[in-house]
Amino acid sequence: MGKTTLQQAAQLWADAKGAGARRALDDGMAKLAAMIAFDLAEAKRADGNPYDGTMNARVEWAPIGYGAKTEEGYVVWEPNGRIWVRFKTRDLSACGVLAR
Repeated sequence: MGKTTLQQAAQLWADAKGAGARRALDDGMAKLAAMIAFDLAEAKRADGNPYDGTMNARVEWAPIGYGAKTEEGYVVWEPNGRIWVRFKTRDLSACGVLAR
C-alpha cells in the first residue's frame, strides 16, 4: 500500500459527513477536560509544592510546550498506555512514553 496523499487523507476525515473528524475532536476535548480537572485539583494540594521526587514518582522524559523540547518530569497518571507528566514548573503534559 502506498503513501496517502493530503487529498486522500482529507477525504477520509470528511467521509460520513466528517464522522471520523468529529469523533477525534470529541475524544480530544474529553481528554483535555480530564487534564484540566486533574490540574485544578492538583493545584489545591495542602503543601502547594511542585513535585521534587520525594513522592516516589517515576521520572520520564516528555515534551514541554510546543516544538521538539523535552524535559524530565514526574509521572502523575498513566491512562490507557499514555502518561501524564508534571514538570518542576508545574506544567502538565500528556504523551506516549518517549524513553525508558
